[in-house]
Amino acid sequence: MKTKTLVITAAALLSTTLLFPLLCFAARDLSSAAETAVSQVTGLAKVLSVLGVVAGALIYQIPGATMFARGTIVGGLIGAGLSFGGPSVIGAFRTIFGG
Repeated sequence: MKTKTLVITAAALLSTTLLFPLLCFAARDLSSAAETAVSQVTGLAKVLSVLGVVAGALIYQIPGATMFARGTIVGGLIGAGLSFGGPSVIGAFRTIFGG
């Protein structure tokens, strides 16, 4: 029974020793992928918010669609404020509170 426990312990130690560096490399790659995804989503939000304002301005010219156009313009302005101003606010909070 002792030999079986010793073999299992040795196998667990060996697998942990071999897998730990691989997990560290995977975590680094995951962090870089997350940063890339966040920057892509932020860029997409900026483009779509500007397109929302432009689409609202175009729809505003159609008679009878002014309320829908106003809602579209307001939504685009809110999206623009959040997508352009959000990263700045987060950066300010990081500077103030140390992050």
